[in-house]
Amino acid sequence: MLRFAEDEASLFRHFNDATVVCDMPNKNLYKFQGTLTMADGAVHPLGADQVLLKGSILRNTGYIYGIAVYTGHQTKVMENSLKARVKKSKVELQTNWYIIIIVAIQMTVCITSALANMLLTKSNSETLVYIYGPNFNESMAKVFFVSFFQWFILL
Repeated sequence: MLRFAEDEASLFRHFNDATVVCDMPNKNLYKFQGTLTMADGAVHPLGADQVLLKGSILRNTGYIYGIAVYTGHQTKVMENSLKARVKKSKVELQTNWYIIIIVAIQMTVCITSALANMLLTKSNSETLVYIYGPNFNESMAKVFFVSFFQWFILL
C-alpha cells in the first residue's frame, strides 16, 4: 500500500484535474515543448529535461510523478525505429526466379506457335476446306489471339 506525506498527497490530488498541452508526436528525441496546468491554475513549462523515454531507467530517486503523453506507435522511440526488413529465404528467391523464367519461356512458345498457326491458316485456308469451312473469312488477328490462348491453356 502506498503512503504519501501530507504535501505529497495534496500534490497528487492536483494531478487528477491537471492538463497537459504539448506538441504533436515527432521523431526528434531531444525536443519537447509543452505545459502542465495544475488544478489550482499553476502552469509549469515542460521541456526535454522533463521527458522520460520508453525504456528509461530511473536511479538515485525515490519516486517521480508522471503522466503518459505519447503511447503506442506515437512514442519518440517507436517513431525512430526502423521498419522490419522483409525476410525471404534463398529457396524462395530462387523459386520466384524460376517461375519468372518458366512464364517467359511459356509466353515465347505460345507466341511462336500462334504465329505459326496464323501463317499456316492464312496460306492453307482455301485448300483445307474440311478444317476451316467453305466460307472462312476470319481476321488473322483473331486467329492469332484465339490460337495464343489455346496454346497457353495447353501448355
